[in-house]
Amino acid sequence: MTALTESISTLAKPATEQPFVCAKCGKGFSHSSSLYRHKRSHSTTCPYTCNTCNKTFSHGSNLLKHLETHVLSKKLENHNGSHLQPLTSEFVNKIDRQSINCNICDKSFAHTSSLSRHVKCHSGLRPYTCMVCEKSFSTAANLRVHSRVHSGEKPFSCQVCLRAFAHSSTLSKHVRSKHTSGLKPYMCNQCDKTFSMPSNLTSHLKTHSGEKPHMCVVCNKSFSHSSTLSQHLRVHSGEKPYRCRICAKAFSHSSTRWKHMRTHSTERPYTCDFCDKHFSAMANLTAHMRVHSGEKPFKCPICEKTFSHSSTLWKHSRVHSGEKPFQCDICSRSFALSSTLTRHIRTHTGEKPFLCSICNKRFAQASNLALHMRKHSGEKPFECPLCCKTFSVSSNLQSHLRTHSGERPFQCRYCFKTFTHSSTLSKHVRALHSS
Repeated sequence: MTALTESISTLAKPATEQPFVCAKCGKGFSHSSSLYRHKRSHSTTCPYTCNTCNKTFSHGSNLLKHLETHVLSKKLENHNGSHLQPLTSEFVNKIDRQSINCNICDKSFAHTSSLSRHVKCHSGLRPYTCMVCEKSFSTAANLRVHSRVHSGEKPFSCQVCLRAFAHSSTLSKHVRSKHTSGLKPYMCNQCDKTFSMPSNLTSHLKTHSGEKPHMCVVCNKSFSHSSTLSQHLRVHSGEKPYRCRICAKAFSHSSTRWKHMRTHSTERPYTCDFCDKHFSAMANLTAHMRVHSGEKPFKCPICEKTFSHSSTLWKHSRVHSGEKPFQCDICSRSFALSSTLTRHIRTHTGEKPFLCSICNKRFAQASNLALHMRKHSGEKPFECPLCCKTFSVSSNLQSHLRTHSGERPFQCRYCFKTFTHSSTLSKHVRALHSS
């Protein structure tokens, strides 16, 4: 057990020492917070107010108990004529087996115990605080679950693919979405796309409605989901709570850390049927398949340019907005992407962290190393659909395709002559218009 989980577990343990003593009545307490709450019994201060009847309380726990009286009374009233019956334990258990609603937000629960835990979110009480990031929670259980963000603990493993998860609910979603033999009973009534979980369908429907109710208070950017907004806020705060347990590199998102962890192993279980290239994640293979198919399903709504990946479209959108939130501390130059800033900083430091394992040549960018490796392997994965000529770089294929189409998109601004390649235009300008 880690020091973090040990300290969390002590929250529910009674202490034998009571060093904190009330100056008025002499009563002792094991925690200063308990003494602080007790002092209110000697005063008229009642800072906790019920949103339903405006009754006030000196302690948050008393407010929570009071909120349950509204919930139970409403449940009794909704039971057909049963509010006239005596409140026996058998009758309460009968009611407890029915679906009950929170009288504040109308959320439904199967058990009164679940409802009791839920009403804490309306009281605003968050007495359990994370010692690492100081985030507060309404229950000790939520704090214990949150602690896994910092510890990296993933106690729930999939029995099919052995992937590990921090939460049992995430494991359940994973099993339903990945290992249910394609069972997707929830269908979108607009595009007929199907989903394995109703929550996924709800999220998908927002892509049709365009609804983005969650707005960033810093840059006013809107999002469809609150979770996406939470992730976006880390762009402004620089927070990177997910740390690799092997190299200690930090990440803003747990999914990015999970992908990074595979870089420390040789595991690449997903293989392309066309070129036998292997990938560590299914999403990477799916994105790679578009290299062969030429599919570009993501279209810019402003200029209608299409892209193979949603992330590339998102990056492209900053061309239109002009947003450049990432600034170099050395020369103050700004960039639209954090990755571009990282590469730029290497022009100041001279760092070349990517090493060719064959000739020991070093590169500042991983993409340059990948291109270089094709010189050793002879790999040419980009094939012309017209003459079957192959190329090691996709940009070379695009240039080659102009020899078939006759397209000459590069024009000299001096004499208006057109060229198939930008490099040919540059040579032309130097030779004829340099003066």
